[in-house]
Amino acid sequence: MDESGDLISKAGNQVAWENLLFQLDGARVHLQELIDQMSADELIDEIDCGIQLGHLYGHLNRCWNGRRLPGEAEHQWYSDENSSFPSDIQIT
Repeated sequence: MDESGDLISKAGNQVAWENLLFQLDGARVHLQELIDQMSADELIDEIDCGIQLGHLYGHLNRCWNGRRLPGEAEHQWYSDENSSFPSDIQIT
């Protein structure tokens, strides 16, 4: 990984890179399932929607929070801290 913190690269940390892609793909799958369900049913249970959005956020949070985890720290990917909403990102 680039020491300046400005770049995320496969060459810098291949394990973290693969985990980033895995988390983004998981988010994509959950989002598509939610869209498909809502499109087909034209309604959604609020509790179910919240659960599904929680899965989405978990994947996206792990992607962002884990972007700088060293390759040997893969056990930290699913920690509560790594799955929590980032404190260093601004929603616009």
